[in-house]
This record gives sequence, C-alpha cells and structure tokens, in this order.
Amino acid sequence: FFCPLLSQAAEPQYANPVRAGDFPDPSIIRVGDDYYATATSSEWGPQFPLLHSRDLVNWELKDFAFAKRPEWAIGNFWAPEIATHNGKYFIYYTGRNKKNRLALAVATADSPLGPYTDHGQLVAQEVGSIDAMAFSDQDGQRWLVWKEDGNSRKQPTPIWLQRLTDDGLKLT
Repeated sequence: FFCPLLSQAAEPQYANPVRAGDFPDPSIIRVGDDYYATATSSEWGPQFPLLHSRDLVNWELKDFAFAKRPEWAIGNFWAPEIATHNGKYFIYYTGRNKKNRLALAVATADSPLGPYTDHGQLVAQEVGSIDAMAFSDQDGQRWLVWKEDGNSRKQPTPIWLQRLTDDGLKLT
C-alpha cells in the first residue's frame, strides 16, 4: 500500500506479467533473501526453467533442471514443484512414461539452480498421476500429495497421499 500523502519515498513499480513468456504451473521457494522458481515446459526442451529473483518482480532465467529428457520419459513435462528439505533441493514433477501413462518423478540437487539428478518415477497410476507436492507434517515426516488424472477421462479425480522415504526419493 502506498499513499503519496504519507510518504515521499518512491515505491517499487511493476506491471503484470512480471516475467514475459510461457511459465505455466509456477512453483517458487524462498532461500534466505533469494527466490527460485520453475514452471511447466511441456514438450519444449530443455525441461523446467530455473529462475532467480531477489524481489519477486525481477526474474532472471538461470538454467534448466534437465538439459535433455530423462530416459524413462517421452513427454508432457508438467507442474514441477520445487522444494527444499535437509539441505537438498527437490523437483517433483509429472512426465509421460514409455507406457503412455502420466507419472510422477523426482529430481534432486545440492543447489536450487542445479544441476539436478533425475531419480525416476515414483508412481504411474493407470489413468495417470499428476500435480505432486511434497510437505513435512508436524512430526517432520515427509509426504507426497497428488491427484489421479481421472478428470481428463471424465472419471473421478481422487487425491492421494503417501509417505516418502526419509531421502524423499521413494514412496513408502
């Protein structure tokens, strides 16, 4: 909120979009005074842009999570969720596997800007698994929540929740 009658200081100005381009399904984390984001890249490679900002207004494209597609996947790189846990950085994401199923997968890095190592699929339900997000409960246990892609087939769309291993790389 800025009222010119109360302050003579100039407030930062911005206009939407704050970053021009095609960045659907954005995910952002804060690390100290820095912000890091990624977004859906679909069929375009490299997969998952990695952006940096100090103010949530000025974003710089720094790199990509994957220079080339992971071996297990053929396309549909959607909804990456960037997260941090125990000093590691994770991207949980959707990709289409060679059996033509939408699958959830995970990649890790020591820095939010990578390089990321893909660890492959976590789950690929028959109608597809999409939109994963990891979180910690009040006891520090890691969980993954996602949805089954029934809506794309005019079927029910259940929400799933399952514990992750301590390293965040597998479902228990």
